Amino acid sequence: MGEKERFMLRQIKGANLRDGAPPPSLRLLPKEQILGRSEHSDLEVPIPTISRQHAVVWLKNGIPFVRDLDSGHGTFVNTELLTEPTALKDGDQLGLGTDIVLTLHKESDKELVGEPEESDTDKTSPLEELALSEGAAEGHLRELFRNLVQLQERIFQSRNEPEVLEVIADQLWEGINADRVIVFCGSELKTLKALTWRLHRDDEDPLRQPPCPDILTRGLLASGPLVTFDGTSSDVRSVVCIPLRGLNGLCGLLYADTLGRGGPHKFDDSNFISVVAGYASLKLREIHQRQEAGTQEQGAIKRQNSSTGQPLRFTMTQALTEIPENE
Repeated sequence: MGEKERFMLRQIKGANLRDGAPPPSLRLLPKEQILGRSEHSDLEVPIPTISRQHAVVWLKNGIPFVRDLDSGHGTFVNTELLTEPTALKDGDQLGLGTDIVLTLHKESDKELVGEPEESDTDKTSPLEELALSEGAAEGHLRELFRNLVQLQERIFQSRNEPEVLEVIADQLWEGINADRVIVFCGSELKTLKALTWRLHRDDEDPLRQPPCPDILTRGLLASGPLVTFDGTSSDVRSVVCIPLRGLNGLCGLLYADTLGRGGPHKFDDSNFISVVAGYASLKLREIHQRQEAGTQEQGAIKRQNSSTGQPLRFTMTQALTEIPENE
């Protein structure tokens, strides 16, 4: 029998996505279909930043089109803000504001008489396909596991905060889909400072294209990994970031993005950065506790010598055994 072409929009980014659940998707038809927050939309996206009727898609002569419906946060095609109806092609990324990203896929299914058509709910998620595919253990999953083992070994051998941050940058660069990795310190946007980074070219400026301030702020406030789409830049396509927490709370941010045609981040990218942040936060808290204890011990020793008039002549380690004897 012959073949027919059809186009499918499938969501790949957004807070409404859930692990194990199929992502929202929509098969395009030769009629207008609404994308928006309203429950009456053809593709409902229940996110506050999405307008009730955000954008419309349709097929015309077999070609998919999209038009923004005067939405509050705009509609983007491959980071370009829409100002008029625009034709789409296979592989394009459609952004609803900066929080929701969908991809367009062209599907060719052979028409077989009597063959039931696969429904959207029967489709497996990308993670399920990866887990079920032949050789998965030999491929990406095994590489992620290797990186996590190496992360655990290296991070717990780190002796101070700079070493921890260098390990984080190395392992993120090895284990995540990114063209740029930046480790920030600071607890709020105005105090954020890039401490270390990894780039494809050593002579590049890591802040040549500054990360979107709104995304950095949301990353600092997030309780877990933030995976989003930066529509404010013509370069940045996909971002994943997560806060770092030390002994006294928020102390930094792990940030990774793809530039140009680097491609979107996936669920395993967000899971990996979450594990890295977890290990890093544990180690930072340990280091901060040690530093705080050392400060308290040093103060106690100074007070002891001030009361006895004796100069400070021993190390911090010796102080732990010598102070009781003086008492």
